[in-house]
Amino acid sequence: MVESIRIYSLGSIERRTSRVRWLLEEIGLNYAEKALDFYKREHKESEYLKVNPMGTAPAVECEGRVLIESGAICTYFADKYPEKKMAPTIDSPDRGEYLQWIFFAYTMESILADAFKASGTSEEEKKVAEATKNFAPVVQILEKTLVDRKYLVGNTFSAADIMVSSTLHWAEQFGIQIGENLTVYVENLKSRETARKAETFLPIFDS
Repeated sequence: MVESIRIYSLGSIERRTSRVRWLLEEIGLNYAEKALDFYKREHKESEYLKVNPMGTAPAVECEGRVLIESGAICTYFADKYPEKKMAPTIDSPDRGEYLQWIFFAYTMESILADAFKASGTSEEEKKVAEATKNFAPVVQILEKTLVDRKYLVGNTFSAADIMVSSTLHWAEQFGIQIGENLTVYVENLKSRETARKAETFLPIFDS
């Protein structure tokens, strides 16, 4: 299982790349990472824009192709190595639910986006309060799903757990209460050696 994989990230300024690292660590793939300096705007320079014209991260170069969007990247590699069981197979009855949670992570992110943008500004308290209110249905849905499960899909760890737990971690960083069941769920995933190696659960704000 040898592939030439290069990940582009924005270093410590963004966290979505850690999802990709975590998935690749679970599969056991080697990769090299190029951290772009956000403050020097290296992600907007012509060299990187040839890789990803959006100027966003993560981006992955693999087998002469470029993939963007952490959910798409994780879905691709999980499907490419079915023997690693990071995703239900296409004909599995669990496949629809799995894809639901992959995309649900972006719904979760959208709720947190304004609070993140307002960090350190006069609007921060207001935006965090709004995010807390709007995140309540997310907590309810996930609490109900995980009431008698350790993982989201078929009670088996998958890329869906990578996507959702990382976003729950971001919510916690804003002080949003996610409930006892979800806290246990996230703490269980934090203990995985692959997650620690990928640095998925580091603080998103400087102390």
